[in-house]
Amino acid sequence: MNRVKWGVLGTANIAKGCTIPGMQIAESVELYAIAGRSLEKAERFKKDFGFEKAYGSYDELLDDADVQAVYIPLPNGIHKEWVIKAMDAQGFVKDERGIFQVPEDGNLKMRIPSEMLPKCPDDGSDVTMNLRADDSFVEDEGWHRASA
Repeated sequence: MNRVKWGVLGTANIAKGCTIPGMQIAESVELYAIAGRSLEKAERFKKDFGFEKAYGSYDELLDDADVQAVYIPLPNGIHKEWVIKAMDAQGFVKDERGIFQVPEDGNLKMRIPSEMLPKCPDDGSDVTMNLRADDSFVEDEGWHRASA
């Protein structure tokens, strides 16, 4: 099975106690890179959770061409800033309204093969959700069916 190379921006307790342990048991997840405000803490997470790489800054992780997806467990006060930086790093382009769009050539840095997206057990549709930079939560019908 192909595995998605995840980068985690931050060493917050929610990542340590909830998300990363869940990621460890997911067959499609490769814990590829962890970034912290200090390299020491990132190195501890690397050792404790089995990440391949550790970075002492969030920008370094976003510059890693092998990262395919990013989880951002940062405090609310800086979350929006790093979501925008992650979108920029992926190659999305902001239009005149400030909305991120896929570039015309369709070339994005971080790509997850469609067969790797989680599927709804009822009908096999893709399950997606997203907390957007404007703090709105986007859910699709597949997410609702899978979480019911």
